[in-house]
Formats: sequence, C-alpha cells, structure tokens
Amino acid sequence: MKFRTLLVVNKVALFAKLLSVLQKVDKSAFLILCSETEEEIRLVTKADAFQGLYSSTLLKKSEFFDNYRIESKYHNLIGLEFQLSALEDAIRASSNAAGVVMKLSKKEQACISFHIQTLTSNIIQDVPVRVVSPAQIEELAEPCLPPCSGVVLSPFQKIALLIEKFRHVSQPIQLTVDSSNSIELHFKCQSETLEVETCIKGLKIVTLNSEESSSQMEQSKSALVDGKHLSKALFATCLLPQRAFCFILSNLVLLHIELSGIDISYYLPVMVS
Repeated sequence: MKFRTLLVVNKVALFAKLLSVLQKVDKSAFLILCSETEEEIRLVTKADAFQGLYSSTLLKKSEFFDNYRIESKYHNLIGLEFQLSALEDAIRASSNAAGVVMKLSKKEQACISFHIQTLTSNIIQDVPVRVVSPAQIEELAEPCLPPCSGVVLSPFQKIALLIEKFRHVSQPIQLTVDSSNSIELHFKCQSETLEVETCIKGLKIVTLNSEESSSQMEQSKSALVDGKHLSKALFATCLLPQRAFCFILSNLVLLHIELSGIDISYYLPVMVS
C-alpha cells in the first residue's frame, strides 16, 4: 500500500478552510484516495446519512495535487480515518512552503506525513490515520438518490444568514418548496409562544440525477429538519461557493454546494413532525 503526491501550495489556504468547515459536522473524517485514473478524491464525515448529518466532499485532484501516485490491492483505493483538526494543522503549516510532499507512512502507526520545504528549513509533520477496510470504503459510498427536482439557492449567503437567525428561535425548521405560482422556498420555525416564517421567491429549478431539465416542479415538497444540522451545513458559505442547490426527498434533504475544485454534499435526515 503506497501513496505519494505533491500538494499544490496556492490551494493550501482553501484546503485548510474546507477542513475547518467540515469540523462543524464532526471531529473525525474519512479520506478516500482514488486511483490515478480517477479525477477526484473524497472526504466523508458521518458515514450514516439516515441517522445524523452526513457530508461528502469531492476534491478535484488536478487542482489540489500534482504527481499523484497510489498503489493498493483494492483497485488502487485507500481509505483513511483521521482527526480533521490534525490534518488542518498540517495543511496550515504548509501555507508558506516552497513545496510540500504528502505521503502515507508507517511509523509507530500509520500516518500521512507532510514533508514541508521552506526557504530556510525542512519540516516533517505527521497526521495519525487508521487504514479502513475495503468493506468500510464501500459503506462510505454516498446514498443512491432517485431523480428529482430541486431549487437553486440564490443568493446563498443571504439565505445562510437567514437560517442562522432562525436557529436561535426554534430547533426544527420546516422547508417547503412551493410551486403553485412562482417557485418559492419557505422557512418556518414554530414554538409554543412564537411562530416565524419567511420565503424566498423567484427561484430556479434544477434536476438531480436526470439528463432532463425542467422549468416546472410537479408538486410542492416539504420537510422538517434539525436547525442545528442546517446551520452546520450552511457554515460552508465562508468558502464563498459559486452555486448551491437544495433537494427535498422523502427521507432526507440534500444541500449541494459547488466552488472551484470542490463539491460538497450535505445530507440532512428528515425529522418526524
């Protein structure tokens, strides 16, 4: 089992910020290193989309890594579990480097070693990891979702600020996509003494897992989600995403965020009202 690559230095700050964002979901994560022929590696937090908040992040290899080399008996895939804060510290230590080699090492335990070259010195920083089995890698696959319609979240930054204010009013948040007139996304919080509701109008429709596009949604969709889960997912606004989408399904809400070289999917389980 071997892995070695060069970290693209001008992507270090964005990589570190991403790891900070993912720590809002969980303290640990799984890194799925793909074969050399595939375009993306994957970061996964919370491996059960139907029990708690789960996220899956795709990193485009060509933007974050160079001279990527990997070898394993399982289709040249390697799965590693690690503490996000430890990897973030190692990445941040590389911020002023002239070059960074990232490789899988075996010392007292398995680790990802960062060989950081600066103008004045060389630094080695190790991140302890646990190698996961092929069966566990399979379990970390994203949920298989049916084709469905959702909405483009725009302006995303304003929507995120709105939800953060809602979280302090009441824990559950009702999301409703209303297609009876124009496409509207409603947010509603309710407690014994207070009810707050707002909506965003004039949204556009997007389709998931379908080659067909649509300008209309067949019916209105609604789901109740944990306000803390939604707030943690929307913390990704600090990455300044280029696009964001929301899909409401029967058992989960998918919040998908895109920026240069990074795609993040948050899976929020639906609460029973």
